[in-house]
Amino acid sequence: IAAGCGNSSSKGSSGSSKSGKLHVVTTFYPMYEFTKQIVKDKGDVDILIPSSVEPHDWEPTPKDIAGIQNADLFVYNSEYMETWVPSAEKSMSSEHAKFVKASKGIDLLEGSDEEEEEHGHGGHDHSHSMDPHVWLSPVLAQKEVKTI
Repeated sequence: IAAGCGNSSSKGSSGSSKSGKLHVVTTFYPMYEFTKQIVKDKGDVDILIPSSVEPHDWEPTPKDIAGIQNADLFVYNSEYMETWVPSAEKSMSSEHAKFVKASKGIDLLEGSDEEEEEHGHGGHDHSHSMDPHVWLSPVLAQKEVKTI
Protein backbone atom coordinates (compact mmCIF):
# COMPACT_ATOMS: atom_id res chain seq x y z
CA ILE A 1 0.00 0.00 0.00
CA ALA A 2 2.79 2.42 0.83
CA ALA A 3 4.23 2.02 -2.66
CA GLY A 4 0.82 2.72 -4.15
CA CYS A 5 0.66 5.99 -2.28
CA GLY A 6 4.19 7.19 -2.86
CA ASN A 7 3.16 10.51 -4.34
CA SER A 8 0.47 11.32 -1.79
CA SER A 9 2.56 14.18 -0.42
CA SER A 10 1.91 16.04 -3.67
CA LYS A 11 -1.80 15.99 -2.93
CA GLY A 12 -2.17 18.83 -0.48
CA SER A 13 -5.64 17.72 0.58
CA SER A 14 -4.91 14.02 1.09
CA GLY A 15 -5.66 12.34 4.39
CA SER A 16 -2.08 11.23 4.99
CA SER A 17 -0.67 14.74 4.78
CA LYS A 18 -2.83 15.82 7.73
CA SER A 19 -2.43 12.85 10.08
CA GLY A 20 0.81 11.27 8.89
CA LYS A 21 -1.11 8.03 8.24
CA LEU A 22 -2.54 6.57 5.09
CA HIS A 23 -6.19 7.35 4.48
CA VAL A 24 -7.90 4.51 2.63
CA VAL A 25 -11.52 4.48 1.51
CA THR A 26 -13.21 1.17 0.67
CA THR A 27 -16.59 0.40 -0.81
CA PHE A 28 -18.23 -2.42 1.16
CA TYR A 29 -17.45 -4.75 4.05
CA PRO A 30 -15.24 -7.44 2.45
CA MET A 31 -13.03 -4.76 0.86
CA TYR A 32 -12.96 -2.89 4.18
CA GLU A 33 -12.01 -5.96 6.21
CA PHE A 34 -9.28 -7.10 3.80
CA THR A 35 -7.81 -3.60 3.70
CA LYS A 36 -8.05 -3.07 7.47
CA GLN A 37 -6.08 -6.28 8.07
CA ILE A 38 -3.36 -5.11 5.67
CA VAL A 39 -3.13 -1.49 6.83
CA LYS A 40 -3.34 -2.24 10.58
CA ASP A 41 -2.16 0.84 12.53
CA LYS A 42 -0.35 2.45 9.59
CA GLY A 43 -3.51 4.12 8.36
CA ASP A 44 -7.18 4.81 8.72
CA VAL A 45 -9.65 2.77 6.68
CA ASP A 46 -13.16 4.02 5.97
CA ILE A 47 -16.11 2.19 4.44
CA LEU A 48 -18.60 3.92 2.16
CA ILE A 49 -21.51 1.50 1.84
CA PRO A 50 -23.42 0.72 5.05
CA SER A 51 -23.97 -2.98 5.77
CA SER A 52 -27.74 -2.46 5.53
CA VAL A 53 -27.47 -1.35 1.88
CA GLU A 54 -27.14 -3.58 -1.18
CA PRO A 55 -23.79 -2.67 -2.83
CA HIS A 56 -25.29 -3.18 -6.31
CA ASP A 57 -27.89 -0.46 -5.65
CA TRP A 58 -25.79 2.09 -3.75
CA GLU A 59 -24.80 5.38 -5.38
CA PRO A 60 -22.24 7.81 -3.91
CA THR A 61 -23.17 11.31 -2.80
CA PRO A 62 -21.03 14.32 -3.69
CA LYS A 63 -19.61 14.09 -0.15
CA ASP A 64 -18.62 10.44 -0.81
CA ILE A 65 -16.90 11.42 -4.06
CA ALA A 66 -14.98 14.17 -2.24
CA GLY A 67 -13.95 11.62 0.40
CA ILE A 68 -12.61 9.30 -2.30
CA GLN A 69 -10.78 12.13 -4.02
CA ASN A 70 -9.11 13.21 -0.76
CA ALA A 71 -8.02 9.68 0.20
CA ASP A 72 -4.61 8.22 -0.54
CA LEU A 73 -6.10 4.95 -1.77
CA PHE A 74 -9.55 3.82 -2.87
CA VAL A 75 -10.25 0.06 -2.80
CA TYR A 76 -13.19 -1.46 -4.66
CA ASN A 77 -14.07 -4.94 -5.90
CA SER A 78 -14.91 -4.44 -9.58
CA GLU A 79 -16.93 -2.36 -12.00
CA TYR A 80 -19.39 -5.27 -12.08
CA MET A 81 -20.11 -4.89 -8.35
CA GLU A 82 -19.68 -1.15 -7.89
CA THR A 83 -21.01 -0.05 -11.27
CA TRP A 84 -20.63 3.65 -10.43
CA VAL A 85 -16.83 3.54 -9.95
CA PRO A 86 -15.69 4.09 -13.59
CA SER A 87 -17.84 7.20 -14.04
CA ALA A 88 -16.85 8.53 -10.61
CA GLU A 89 -13.17 8.14 -11.45
CA LYS A 90 -13.62 9.91 -14.79
CA SER A 91 -15.37 12.83 -13.06
CA MET A 92 -12.47 13.45 -10.67
CA SER A 93 -9.53 15.75 -11.18
CA SER A 94 -6.18 14.19 -12.00
CA GLU A 95 -5.04 14.44 -8.38
CA HIS A 96 -7.36 11.86 -6.88
CA ALA A 97 -6.75 8.75 -4.82
CA LYS A 98 -5.04 5.77 -6.40
CA PHE A 99 -7.84 3.38 -7.37
CA VAL A 100 -7.25 -0.29 -6.53
CA LYS A 101 -9.49 -2.82 -8.25
CA ALA A 102 -9.19 -5.77 -5.85
CA SER A 103 -10.37 -8.28 -8.45
CA LYS A 104 -7.76 -7.17 -11.01
CA GLY A 105 -6.28 -10.21 -12.74
CA ILE A 106 -9.07 -12.54 -11.58
CA ASP A 107 -11.05 -14.17 -14.35
CA LEU A 108 -14.67 -13.52 -13.44
CA LEU A 109 -17.27 -16.11 -14.28
CA GLU A 110 -20.33 -15.21 -16.29
CA GLY A 111 -23.32 -14.33 -14.13
CA SER A 112 -26.62 -16.15 -14.26
CA ASP A 113 -30.20 -15.64 -13.14
CA GLU A 114 -29.79 -18.51 -10.65
CA GLU A 115 -26.85 -16.76 -8.98
CA GLU A 116 -28.93 -13.59 -8.74
CA GLU A 117 -31.59 -15.43 -6.77
CA GLU A 118 -29.07 -17.25 -4.58
CA HIS A 119 -27.38 -14.02 -3.54
CA GLY A 120 -30.69 -12.57 -2.40
CA HIS A 121 -30.79 -9.39 -4.42
CA GLY A 122 -34.46 -9.14 -3.57
CA GLY A 123 -35.72 -9.37 -7.11
CA HIS A 124 -33.93 -6.21 -8.21
CA ASP A 125 -34.07 -5.68 -11.93
CA HIS A 126 -30.40 -6.00 -12.75
CA SER A 127 -28.13 -8.66 -14.08
CA HIS A 128 -24.44 -9.26 -14.07
CA SER A 129 -22.67 -9.92 -17.30
CA MET A 130 -19.95 -11.23 -14.99
CA ASP A 131 -20.26 -12.56 -11.44
CA PRO A 132 -18.37 -10.10 -9.20
CA HIS A 133 -18.75 -12.07 -5.95
CA VAL A 134 -15.14 -13.32 -5.98
CA TRP A 135 -14.47 -12.68 -2.27
CA LEU A 136 -16.76 -15.63 -1.47
CA SER A 137 -14.04 -18.01 -2.66
CA PRO A 138 -11.17 -18.33 -0.15
CA VAL A 139 -8.67 -18.75 -2.99
CA LEU A 140 -9.93 -15.70 -4.89
CA ALA A 141 -10.20 -13.68 -1.67
CA GLN A 142 -6.49 -14.32 -1.13
CA LYS A 143 -5.81 -12.99 -4.63
CA GLU A 144 -7.81 -9.86 -3.82
CA VAL A 145 -5.78 -9.35 -0.64
CA LYS A 146 -2.54 -9.63 -2.64
CA THR A 147 -3.82 -7.04 -5.10
CA ILE A 148 -4.74 -4.66 -2.29
